[in-house]
Amino acid sequence: MTYCTDTDLLFWEPDLAREARMAADVVHAGGARREGTRLCFVDPPIRAIEVGQLVCVEGATFPIVTVAGSCLAFSPMLRRDWPAGNARGDAFVCTFEAQRAIVSRSIDAALRVRPGDRIVVTDRLRRIAALAALRVVSAQLSIFGSGGARWGVRRDVYARLLRREMRAGSIGIDTTGDGTADVHRGWILPAELATEAL
Repeated sequence: MTYCTDTDLLFWEPDLAREARMAADVVHAGGARREGTRLCFVDPPIRAIEVGQLVCVEGATFPIVTVAGSCLAFSPMLRRDWPAGNARGDAFVCTFEAQRAIVSRSIDAALRVRPGDRIVVTDRLRRIAALAALRVVSAQLSIFGSGGARWGVRRDVYARLLRREMRAGSIGIDTTGDGTADVHRGWILPAELATEAL
């Protein structure tokens, strides 16, 4: 189970797919035609495109809300200036699932989750997971991507934001399977977060 979605990452990095393509898992790329918020790829995708992944079209990143074969619909979210007309050009679909999975396993370890326990996912937990995933993406790009220094600054900012969120309180864990939190556990901060000054 991952504790945040690709869409959660867009709150912090609205152009994530375009800017961090090198760190993303690109599911499909190619020529496409757009009609409003509907996009159809010219060539059928080799891998399945899924709801919740991100599409980068005309230089902007959007979450995918429906998929039918090689066609998809996306949400313009906070982009009120998005043109309603039709267009043709290149587009790609990607996900940051690998980074989100790493973070979710780390969260399980930091909260000492045992087999059978379920973390009660709250907005705060999604925020923590998104910040941690963006820290991982930023760290990858600061080492391997172009604009490494810029990504290094983002990595440090996400580390500070993440540390503040983690120090703010505990997370509820359902140990009985009824869907409600019966235990609240604090974080065991990773060494690199515990020793850095705020």
